Amino acid sequence: MGCMRCIAFALLIAGCYSPSVGDCEYACGANNACPSGLECHANACRVAGALDTCDAIRDGGGGDDGGGSGSGTPDAPDAVPPRKMFGNASQLMGLTGYTEPSLTDDEQNLYAVSNGQIVHLVNDGTNQGFGSPSFPPHVNGGAGTVNATPSINHDGTVLYFTYRATPVGSTLDVYHCSRTSTSNDFDSPIIDPLLATPADERPGTVNMTANRMILTLGTGNASDLYESKFEAVAPMWSMPTRLDGLSSAKEDSHPSLSGDGKTVVFASNRGGDNLDLYIARRPALDMPFEQPEAIGELNTVAEDGNPWLSPDGTVIYFTRGLGANTTLYRAETSH
Repeated sequence: MGCMRCIAFALLIAGCYSPSVGDCEYACGANNACPSGLECHANACRVAGALDTCDAIRDGGGGDDGGGSGSGTPDAPDAVPPRKMFGNASQLMGLTGYTEPSLTDDEQNLYAVSNGQIVHLVNDGTNQGFGSPSFPPHVNGGAGTVNATPSINHDGTVLYFTYRATPVGSTLDVYHCSRTSTSNDFDSPIIDPLLATPADERPGTVNMTANRMILTLGTGNASDLYESKFEAVAPMWSMPTRLDGLSSAKEDSHPSLSGDGKTVVFASNRGGDNLDLYIARRPALDMPFEQPEAIGELNTVAEDGNPWLSPDGTVIYFTRGLGANTTLYRAETSH
């Protein structure tokens, strides 16, 4: 009898307790639904004006019927906590204004774009790892040219990038330059002929282990993701093929491929006006990618884009913001 009274008292207390709903407690439900007083941002129910990322999203589910009645916890319609793939992102201090990062496998060499020029930074223990920028010889063109989207290979001996010569009316094309070792300068750039389409092309991560490159064709909301295979016999890259499962009616750009070629991260504004980070996987190289999902723990109301994924898929670099206020971030997987 005494135990029954304890249980009854505990149930009475639980039924009377009704905590308030706080920031980051729920994932957004169907049609971005959130409890009263919260707004949906980057797949999480947030207080108005929140700009940071959620460290974690608690499962605020209710009772057996899935609602708030009897559970004491307000209900978020169809709310399901998203899978958290990455931990908290850390800003790389002193690297404001750098965009389109690409790194060697050991993260010791960073190539990026600053003030319209491709620059190289070496991890030397300053600025959270990277020192002052230098300009790789033979890479950047002269005044009026476009030099962008660098993609360095695993050991720093081959650099792919986007280049457009004057006049401005011409298209962006993919070039690459190589060197025998990192102690030497790059040779003069050459164009990749089968990647030179009538559209603008921008290379993604060049994966010579899987002999794959995922690249961007088009600009703005006309940007889509394509894949090219390296034909070793030729040797050259094949004509790019559109990845229908990854491309949307809005911008899809700046892809980065994992070492096994089965995971890709990219930027897209398919979920709203600003760019967000997305990830997609495929079971084998010759199979389609599965439905992309937003990397909600890294996305904010600001522009989040230009991702670079490490070969093992455990580290991601990306940018946040626009123009001179762009900042560079790094995050690691949370498992």
